[in-house]
Amino acid sequence: RKSGSRLKMSRKPVDSDFKQQRLRAWQPILTPAWVIGTFLLVGIAFIIIGALLKDASDNVVEYTEQYDGDGTSSSHADCMITESDQGTNCTITFSIEDKMKS
Repeated sequence: RKSGSRLKMSRKPVDSDFKQQRLRAWQPILTPAWVIGTFLLVGIAFIIIGALLKDASDNVVEYTEQYDGDGTSSSHADCMITESDQGTNCTITFSIEDKMKS
């Protein structure tokens, strides 16, 4: 064995632009036309999404029926809970005339 023929292992990374972090960075040039165009496109996209969400929200059918507490109709008087630990069972039947999507 010859000690001079041994390869010395180094912990240094390979001298490449990537490993030595010498890559050129992307530096966009923000011209007024590019900025205004981008804002307009993003704004139009958000207006369309907002209009779709508003339409979906307006089409929600909501129906409420009070069966306990102040303002309960006389038809639901048997459902009144007068004490916090009172176990009352009742059945309420109602009909919805509005058309709903599933």
